Amino acid sequence: MGAAGIGAGVVEGALLHLDVSVKIVYGVYGPTVPLIALSAAGAGAAAARDKWSELGLAIAIIAVAAASTFFGPLGAWGLSGVGCAAALVIYAGAVTVRLRRHVPVGA
Repeated sequence: MGAAGIGAGVVEGALLHLDVSVKIVYGVYGPTVPLIALSAAGAGAAAARDKWSELGLAIAIIAVAAASTFFGPLGAWGLSGVGCAAALVIYAGAVTVRLRRHVPVGA
């Protein structure tokens, strides 16, 4: 996962060095590509451990980040934040329901 995060940061630096617009580098690339890279690495780790709810969360974050690239600099930040928060709330609810089913009565 560290390699995915470092790789995304290095490419961001390269884009700046190549004089790509700051709106693209910090507005669209910044909030989306690191999420996609790190979530893809997390999805692979979750799939390898048969953690299907974590895999679903990673796929949801990838989908949100990919979709948010089409909404411009402000939209990318806003949609990434709201969409990822919604995915995490849904994941937390699913984990809570699953854990409550395993608690013995009277415990």
